[in-house]
Amino acid sequence: MNMSRINALFALLGLLMVCGCSIFDLKNPEPPLVGVKTEDPLNIGDILSIVSESSVDMDYSDYFVNGVVFEYVHFQKITGKGELINMLNRLRTQTSLVEWQPERANKRFEGNLQIAENMPYTVYSGGRVICTGLADFHIVREPDWMISYWKDVPDGGYIPFFEP
Repeated sequence: MNMSRINALFALLGLLMVCGCSIFDLKNPEPPLVGVKTEDPLNIGDILSIVSESSVDMDYSDYFVNGVVFEYVHFQKITGKGELINMLNRLRTQTSLVEWQPERANKRFEGNLQIAENMPYTVYSGGRVICTGLADFHIVREPDWMISYWKDVPDGGYIPFFEP
């Protein structure tokens, strides 16, 4: 190769890089998962609506205190946010939709704690009801309103939906 061809090649590569050619870009790059806000088909934000407005595109970890307790009558209690968040993220991928009825819950304040008992819920998948039940929640202010306790009581005859 003579010198003029080498210079022409370098000039072409330089021009491509200056013009923003994407030959060095990743094809179909995956977005980073850290800090990504996603939709909430499980409508966990509706639970918090009894005490404040909440965003519908929050990360599930924003809804719960670190030491949250999840209780289901047939399973051992789960304590801690990690396993509960994993459960909710698995449920989110099952293309189900949850409708909560916070206006029908029995509510009372105890200091900085909002207690909501017997909140009805309905779980839909493929346009049909797959589970109904009642849930109890403790929502604490620290400094934002977050869920610190969740007890799931599915109606008889339904397979529990919110199970670990």
